[in-house]
Amino acid sequence: MGVGVGLLLGDAHCAPYEGGPLEKGLWWLIGRSKGKQRYTDDSQMAFDLGNHLLKAGRIDQQNLALDFANSYKWSRGYGPSTVAVLKQIKKGKDWQIAATHRYKDGSFGNGAAMRIPILSVFLHNRARTAEIMTWAKQSAEVTHPNPEAIDGATAIAVCINNALDNVPPEVNIESVINTMQTPAMLANLKVVAEWLSQDSGPSVGQAKKFLGAGTAAIESCPIAIYIALRGIDGPFDAIIKHAIEGGGDTDTIGAMAGSIWGAYNGHEKIAPTFINMTEGVDAMQGLISKLRAKQPAMQ
Repeated sequence: MGVGVGLLLGDAHCAPYEGGPLEKGLWWLIGRSKGKQRYTDDSQMAFDLGNHLLKAGRIDQQNLALDFANSYKWSRGYGPSTVAVLKQIKKGKDWQIAATHRYKDGSFGNGAAMRIPILSVFLHNRARTAEIMTWAKQSAEVTHPNPEAIDGATAIAVCINNALDNVPPEVNIESVINTMQTPAMLANLKVVAEWLSQDSGPSVGQAKKFLGAGTAAIESCPIAIYIALRGIDGPFDAIIKHAIEGGGDTDTIGAMAGSIWGAYNGHEKIAPTFINMTEGVDAMQGLISKLRAKQPAMQ
């Protein structure tokens, strides 16, 4: 349960701190649902991916694209690039055309990485690293076919799979590095590995200034991994604090870091106050239970 709950809580509790005054003001207005902290597109697309896997048992790219498009609601705070893709798909455009209509190589953002933790749960103990890479690529391509975006999704997927096996952080990050295909992501993750090897790496604020913390996968994915791996022995609220520290794409960084922390620690170590004040926890726990029981159709 820890992966899904960590994703959901990281997303919901970091969302109010993202963006400028207008974005923050809007989320403070609409960011609660029945008294609970509301989740964003990060968790919505994770739900969509999980429910798709339950139906199909695999990544059916055309139907996954339709699932994402049919679930779209502006009030979940979708990024503009993803919105453009999903609207094209809903109008009947083939997903391959829609995914590259705005950017020739597709979006290099973190939209594929933010939802990928659900896939790691589904494949854990059922797939080798090479297979996880294939599934992550197929999931990412639907909205983010850019190689850096695919690398971001792969990095998070492999990191969580390792975390579910309680692989030590320094071994985990090296395993992730070995799966990277793009020079920029490889370089940034090597920096993270160097920081993690030190007795005291830079603060998260300093790390964000060095690597960046925006929506680009090459910025937010390495930062999320750094936050999670340096904080696995600490409390979950420290993950939230550090995801917010220094700004940037706080909700997605929180979702990715929270899911990695949850993979190591489980949801039982999260303070009940966090769980009780967050929208969608019961639904997420139910989804994770079903994914664990579902046998994937290996490709």
